[in-house]
This record gives sequence, structure tokens and C-alpha cells, in this order.
Amino acid sequence: MIEKVINKKGYLSGLITGGVIGGLAALLFTPKSGKELRKNIGEKTDELLDSTNQIYENVKDKASEVLTDTKEKAGELIDSGKKMFSSASETIGDILSEGKDKLESVTDKTKDYLKHGKEELTEGVSKVNYAVKTGLNGNQEERNSKKDNSTGYKNTYNEDRTKNKKQTL
Repeated sequence: MIEKVINKKGYLSGLITGGVIGGLAALLFTPKSGKELRKNIGEKTDELLDSTNQIYENVKDKASEVLTDTKEKAGELIDSGKKMFSSASETIGDILSEGKDKLESVTDKTKDYLKHGKEELTEGVSKVNYAVKTGLNGNQEERNSKKDNSTGYKNTYNEDRTKNKKQTL
């Protein structure tokens, strides 16, 4: 639209210049008296000034229309940009909220698994401790039962080992 105004401006400038030159040439080459010639030049000058003012007003009106249209288009583009930004912000907010919820869910599940694993590990350690203590107590009781007060522990133990070797052979 601005190009049309610029093209019209160039066209109008050429038209006015051509009109002025043509009018002056017509006045100068017509056989008239000096007084009449000055009067005609004054009238033609007034006509040219009037038409120039009229053209100026037309260009001014067109420029005002172009400016108004441009402002409207810019306002529409700004509104459209704001809507797009708002929509993108909402979408990003939704995505972040969903990600936060999923992270909390995974964190809660992980805590539950760790708690359960800790409980099982503690229970397993307790069972192992109990088994070790029971085994040690049983071993100690067996040693005590085989211990002969007269011969001592080592002799009984060595005799038991010797018997076991003979039985396996």
C-alpha cells in the first residue's frame, strides 16, 4: 500500500511539473499584452496552487489512511503475539506440572522400595545373627558335653577327630 502512495507521489510530481511548464509555455507564446499576460500568469499560478493544495490534501488523506491501517495491523499482530505467548505459557505450565507430579510419584515409590528393602535387610541380618549365635551356642554346648574333666578338652577333641577319620576311611 505504501508503494502505491510513493508511485502516485512520483506521478503527481511529474503531472504538476508538466502542467506548470506547459501553462507557462502557453502563456508566453500567446500574443497578448503585458497586462493581460501578467493577469493570466497570476490566474494560472492560483489555479496551480489550488490544484497543488488539493493534491497535497489527497496525499495527506491517503497517508493518514495508510498510517491508520498500519497501526491497526500492528495492533492485531501484537494481540495475536500476546495470545500465542499466553497459550505457550499455559502449555509449558501444564507440562511442568505434569512432570512435577510424575517426579513426586517416582520419588514416593522409590522411598517405599527403599523402606521395604531396609526392613527385609534388617530382618535378614537379624536371622543371620540368630543363626550364628545359635550355631555358636550349639557348638559350645557340644564342646562342653564332649569335654572330659580328667583328660581335658584337647584330648577328647583329638580322639573325636581320629574316630571320624577312621570311619570315613
